[in-house]
Amino acid sequence: KWRPKTVIDYMNYYKDISCEDIFNSPLIVIDPIDMRRNVAAAVSLQSYSIFVMASKFFLEKPSIEFFFPSKLDVNLNDIIKEIKKREISLVMIKTNCPKIPSDILWGEIKKTLNKFVKLIENYDFEVIDYKSWSDEENKIIFLIEIDRGKLRRGKIHQGPKIWYDEDLRKFLDKYIDNERVLAGPFIKNERIYVEILRKYDDIKDLLINEIKNLKLSKDIMNEINKGFEVYVDEEILKECKGIEDEILNFIRKRPLWLK
Repeated sequence: KWRPKTVIDYMNYYKDISCEDIFNSPLIVIDPIDMRRNVAAAVSLQSYSIFVMASKFFLEKPSIEFFFPSKLDVNLNDIIKEIKKREISLVMIKTNCPKIPSDILWGEIKKTLNKFVKLIENYDFEVIDYKSWSDEENKIIFLIEIDRGKLRRGKIHQGPKIWYDEDLRKFLDKYIDNERVLAGPFIKNERIYVEILRKYDDIKDLLINEIKNLKLSKDIMNEINKGFEVYVDEEILKECKGIEDEILNFIRKRPLWLK
């Protein structure tokens, strides 16, 4: 049975020793030329799981659709309908593709997407799902689903317990006349709080202003510095030509082979 840490060792380099502790990947395919290299190192646990589940369904009912799925006839309004049905907000970040080998490119794309997600979460937006797409020549597209694209202006900021005089005084000195304070200071149970103005309450403003401050890979950062665009919800429609089915499948979640 296929489980994480599946090993394919064609040359039997590890027939007498275990290699599961050497390679930290769900799928381990030993390079026939270099026993220290796992050629499947880029395969994530999610991709591995999709492969295993799809294989089960293929064995039950073989079809060419598993390898060459029919292209969806996507009406652009279908994308907006799905967004509204799920009550989410969809963000697209678009930039040019650096001219680097594809295996290096996809590693950098993955790291960049993770940085985008962390940035968004650090400013209190709830990330639901995310993925990336590239033609490996001209453009890279990052898709990020969030709970909502607009937050309330204020956020509750927790202070110290009121019993600690020094910490309490520092908190009051910082916030009692602070122009960012919308409400408070106020006491709730044994702590003091304020409601402060968020730096960003709009997802597009956040990304436009903060992406260039991220520490990204050199190749992708060069393209970001040359230019990038951020689109949210309906704005995506004018920029999704050629990848409409990718976007719709991303929103719907259900694999085409799962019938």
